[in-house]
Amino acid sequence: MDADELKRQRFGQDRTTHESIFNDPVHGQIEMHPLCVYIIDTPEFQRLRNIKQLGMATYVYPGGNHTRFEHCLGVAHITGVFVKMLRERQPNLGINDLDVLCAQIAGLCHDLGHGPFSHLWQLFMNKKGLAKWKHEQMSVSLFEHIIKRDDLKDKFEEYFGDEYETYIAIIKLQIDGNSESRNKRPWKTSADAKDKSFLYEVVSNDVYNIDVDKWDYLCRDCVHMGFKNLFDYVRLMMLARVCDCDDGRKHICFSDKATLNIQQMFHMRWELHRIAYQHKVIKILDNM
Repeated sequence: MDADELKRQRFGQDRTTHESIFNDPVHGQIEMHPLCVYIIDTPEFQRLRNIKQLGMATYVYPGGNHTRFEHCLGVAHITGVFVKMLRERQPNLGINDLDVLCAQIAGLCHDLGHGPFSHLWQLFMNKKGLAKWKHEQMSVSLFEHIIKRDDLKDKFEEYFGDEYETYIAIIKLQIDGNSESRNKRPWKTSADAKDKSFLYEVVSNDVYNIDVDKWDYLCRDCVHMGFKNLFDYVRLMMLARVCDCDDGRKHICFSDKATLNIQQMFHMRWELHRIAYQHKVIKILDNM
């Protein structure tokens, strides 16, 4: 079977136009938009099934053998839920369905660029002299490659309309996670002039480091390694609002009622570093 026939089978007219449902061990039943499913079906995304989320940690915690594949599905799911909650609670923000989908795709693709053993590969590349190599930049490159090679541009145009190139650019900025680059490219389109740059803070937030990526991996790592997690990301989402801040921009903020929950989030992250991520045996295995 040649490549064109494979493409026709994967992207033909008989392809489902309905959301696909995945059974996730952390979040339960989750739905994925058809465009997300097209991306999931690509070889570049499927390779994440073979990349361990925690690298060598599985040799110390046997249950910690989950992969980047399921983590990316989880981030896409929580991203969609969070952005929809913001839209429901603050209609004046002007968040629409395309914004929700745009953020979900960024959450889905944010870790596309990870190599073998996840963060260990980035350390390997840095030691080999590629000091500027980062998985975020590689994720952007792979996302661009997927769109070009699999003719996904047509699918993006189908769902995003004439503004599809604008949304692709916004997705890449979300994946990259660089706030300086984001400041130069506001989240708005010619059809919708309202600036929604606060949505850049959902998937990867380098302003105050509270983001959906962190929420999923904290919950997922605890589940698979057998640790009790006191952090509740659902409560945090319910206590989130978009506010005008002193820097003249809108940011996602949290009620003072969320103080303890935020403390628990950062404490859980510290605890996982102490007992798992920086475990002496795992670090020895990394250096081997």
